[in-house]
Amino acid sequence: MATKVNPDKLAEVSKLNRGDKIRLRSGEKVEFIRLKRKKFLGIIDGTTYNIHVNSFAELLEEAEDNTEEKINELEAGNYFYIESNRGGNALLFKFKRMKNNKIVGINPISNSRTRIDKELFVDIVK
Repeated sequence: MATKVNPDKLAEVSKLNRGDKIRLRSGEKVEFIRLKRKKFLGIIDGTTYNIHVNSFAELLEEAEDNTEEKINELEAGNYFYIESNRGGNALLFKFKRMKNNKIVGINPISNSRTRIDKELFVDIVK
């Protein structure tokens, strides 16, 4: 039988940002990636896990959010990646321009253009 989600824990976890360092009830330290429905993705010792929301204990350290700065550094032709909503895999794009507060990227495999929300941006490929 599925474990019920503690609404207080869900509220706390929903306020976390990518890169925040947290502690689980088991004592393990985790880097938070993103919230799903009843679970969240977290990195423990370099491995990504699906972790139930009820396992969250406390926030240890907030991550610096410099996403907007990185987006502003993009120049035409730069490669960048976003997080896919399917399994947390990265998707690669070539930056074209900004339009209506969205990133216009070109898929290097299909050569198709896509408008991408800034929230999905992860980093520039160096």
